[in-house]
Amino acid sequence: PLKVQYRKLKKEFRDSIRSAKSELVLKKLSNSNNIQKAAWQIINDLNPSKKRKNFKPFSFLTPEGVVEQDPRVVSEGFNEFFSRVGTRLNSLQPSSSVECYRSSEHVGPSLYLTPTDEFEVLKVIKSLRTSNSSGKDGISSKILKSCAELLAVPLAHLTNASFQTGVFPQPLKTAIVKPLFKNGNHQDPENYRPISILSTFSKVLERLFLIRLESFLELNKVVCHQQFCFRKGVSTTDAIFNFVSEIVSSLDDHRYTFALFLDQSKAFDVVPHNLLLEKVRQVGIRGK
Repeated sequence: PLKVQYRKLKKEFRDSIRSAKSELVLKKLSNSNNIQKAAWQIINDLNPSKKRKNFKPFSFLTPEGVVEQDPRVVSEGFNEFFSRVGTRLNSLQPSSSVECYRSSEHVGPSLYLTPTDEFEVLKVIKSLRTSNSSGKDGISSKILKSCAELLAVPLAHLTNASFQTGVFPQPLKTAIVKPLFKNGNHQDPENYRPISILSTFSKVLERLFLIRLESFLELNKVVCHQQFCFRKGVSTTDAIFNFVSEIVSSLDDHRYTFALFLDQSKAFDVVPHNLLLEKVRQVGIRGK
């Protein structure tokens, strides 16, 4: 009887733990503004291999094969590596001419940056994720939100001046860059990716510009409807659903189905700036 009772209590205990965990997960999902992000956060928290590795002082292997441990030398080494990684990788790629993107035909209307006002600025500030992290100016989004009503008017003026002149304030371009370790040898800078912590004011200006850019691209059907990243209202979930639907449809029609997955290393770093500028000019982002 004692053994039976023990097994019964053990089962009840396990059921209680399982139920409590389920309730906690459901609570996190229901309280989150972004369910997909919250779901991935829960999955990563449950996976020990996904635990974020804390950054700590380490040695740095220079291109000459010398191991440096001086923090200043390590910082300069990372700065040198991150600032030149795009140029170095591009030198290994076949050269591309900007002429292949040029067209003599009219490519459509140009983007017009409509002026903003204090109410839109307030809305953007309130939409920022509340955080204590800050850029070089030391002002976090938490601080900015507490002063939003006082700063909305000058920020609106600054944004409109930037839109009119085509100049982004130079101080807002400065970022604190932190190397985040991925895997492999700790001394190899190739195994780190840079995380840039920008000024909170920079994020406000960027978001105000992004609102106008997204509206222009969607209105003029510039972005392909099969692009599932960097578009409002769609996500990787839609990409997976579309992919699975295509496979199921092909199999139902007794057709051969193939899939090709590409993952380019440092994709953003190797984009040639001259081609990018010509491409955005063609889609309507012109002027200053």
